[in-house]
Amino acid sequence: MFTSRAEFRLHLRPDNADLRLTEMGRRMGVVGDKRWNEFTTVKKAFDNCCQVMGDDKRSVAKWMRAIPSLKIADKPHLLSGLDILYRHNVSFDDMAKVNPSLSPYVGDSNLEERIRVHSMYSVVAERMKLKMEEVRREAATPIPESIDYSSISGLSMEAMEKLERHKPLSLAAASRIQGVTPDAILLLLRHVKCELRM
Repeated sequence: MFTSRAEFRLHLRPDNADLRLTEMGRRMGVVGDKRWNEFTTVKKAFDNCCQVMGDDKRSVAKWMRAIPSLKIADKPHLLSGLDILYRHNVSFDDMAKVNPSLSPYVGDSNLEERIRVHSMYSVVAERMKLKMEEVRREAATPIPESIDYSSISGLSMEAMEKLERHKPLSLAAASRIQGVTPDAILLLLRHVKCELRM
C-alpha cells in the first residue's frame, strides 16, 4: 500500500501493524491461539495505559508538583498524561509514580515504547481526523467550473494538474482522484468556501 495515498496514513505505521491487523487475521483464521493470547494481553495493557494516561488531565502547575523534574511554561489548558510523556520526555517510571494504576506495566520496555510512539502520533492523528471529518461533511460541496486551481495556495503541482485534467464537480469527486491527497482536498474545500462567501 502506498501510504501517501492513504487517508489516515498516520495510523498505517509498522509499529502498530499487529494492533491494527491481528484481529482481522484471527477472524480470517490465520492467527493461532498462542499468537492470539499474546496479542490480547499486549492490547489490553496498551489500551489500559493509553486510557489511564489520556484521561489523566491536569494543569501545568499540578503536573509540575507531581513530577518535580518537569519544567514547562504555564499553559491555560489541561495536559494529559500522554502529552506529558511525549512532549516533555518524562519517564514511564515517573508517570507510574503520579498514577499508581500504571505501576504493573513499569519495566515492560516494549509497551513503554509503544505508548510513547502512540502519544507522539495521537495529537497529530487527532487533528487529521478532525480535518477529514470536515471534508466528509462537506463532500457534496460543488466545485465551480471556473475555478483556477493555480490560485489555491499550498496546492502541489501534481494535485493541481490532476484536478485541472479531471475537472471534478464536487469535493467527493475530487477526493476520488488518484494523486490528490487529503491535504489537497482540505485546501480545495477552504478555497471553495472562501469563494462562495465573496
